[in-house]
Amino acid sequence: MRMGMAYLELLQDPDLLQVQLHGFVAAAADADIAAACQDTFRRLWRLANEATHAEPAVMREFFAQGMLCNVMAAIDLRSVDEPWAQSFFDEDETKSEALLAMGGATRDTADPAQPHSA
Repeated sequence: MRMGMAYLELLQDPDLLQVQLHGFVAAAADADIAAACQDTFRRLWRLANEATHAEPAVMREFFAQGMLCNVMAAIDLRSVDEPWAQSFFDEDETKSEALLAMGGATRDTADPAQPHSA
């Protein structure tokens, strides 16, 4: 839980989120970028596994949740006031508030003339 919350805190910087997502997109077309992303992911996996000694299934779930947080922040899902969108948020207000702040951070760097609705 602490690692997940620390990750949400890191994603308060929209530049970090954008660099990460751009890297993943570029990796599909560039073997060097793919290798760099693989190396980074490998190091993150090892770091998290050494800290937790979690089973592989738990590790996959942890990283899957992190990627879901990336997508939710990138598309500012917290601002979509519809049941399907809000169903992604749990009862933990701390996580929900962190995700809300992430959406605000990504909006702050966007073109203010562009709408942010789904």
